Amino acid sequence: MAKGLYALIGGGKNGDISSKIISDFIDNNPDIDSVTRDRLLRWQSEFEYWGNLKEVYPYMELGYHYRSLIRTLNKFIEPSAGQVWLDAGCGPAKMSELIWEKSGRSLKKIVGIDIVLNCAEERAQRIPVLELKCGNLGETLDFGNNTFDGIISNIALPYVIEFEGIYGKEGIQKVFCEMSRVLKPGGQFIWSTPNTNMQTWLMGVSIAPDVIRNITNIPSPKIASRLLYHAGQLKKKGKNGTYTYLNPNDWDMLLSKAGFINCTWKHVISHQVWVNKCYNKKQ
Repeated sequence: MAKGLYALIGGGKNGDISSKIISDFIDNNPDIDSVTRDRLLRWQSEFEYWGNLKEVYPYMELGYHYRSLIRTLNKFIEPSAGQVWLDAGCGPAKMSELIWEKSGRSLKKIVGIDIVLNCAEERAQRIPVLELKCGNLGETLDFGNNTFDGIISNIALPYVIEFEGIYGKEGIQKVFCEMSRVLKPGGQFIWSTPNTNMQTWLMGVSIAPDVIRNITNIPSPKIASRLLYHAGQLKKKGKNGTYTYLNPNDWDMLLSKAGFINCTWKHVISHQVWVNKCYNKKQ
């Protein structure tokens, strides 16, 4: 198996990774093989893409259909006082906030990891137990076995482009195995994924009216346009194999192989997103 991104470039786990660092690494290592260079260029593109979404994230949360997703996730999570949770691919840390509030603000710790953390910094200031860590879901995580009581990952895991050089379903299988490893036996795993045939224009159009009604001091057509562009890019990356979109039966097979049981699925956002809850098999 190839090295993970952080191991490959020799650092990054303290949050000091960026598109520029990857670019500099490529420039300073002209003798790297073509396969490794291609991997790095893919990651560089991903850092640029997600890093540019900081302006858009808050407005995605304004839409009625996004709020329906949040309500479903809120029903699925069952945090208890003193527990430690992982927000895998935390983005703007909305899920961390959801867990924190659902627990009655009684959790011991929430760890939010992502390849880009600038979207989460503002919300992290309001959640005293939230620790943000630069982390790549596409490689072995920097946590011991059975670290977390629960894991939540909102529309993030299908966007992992590889796991240490392994792509597609096999790569996602490795991601699930890593989730199982760091999750305690019997721990909750709640996550979401786009539908295989998602109609991104429907998602964008359904969110846009709420965005336009709620935006102040920002040109609403610009934001609405960026939301539609973002949705279109997600669909494009799914079709070309950069991201992995599967149906629940296929996901269940991967989850089962990774050690998860008792899967429950629910459609949300005009049937464009699936939410899943399962449990780590007791050892």
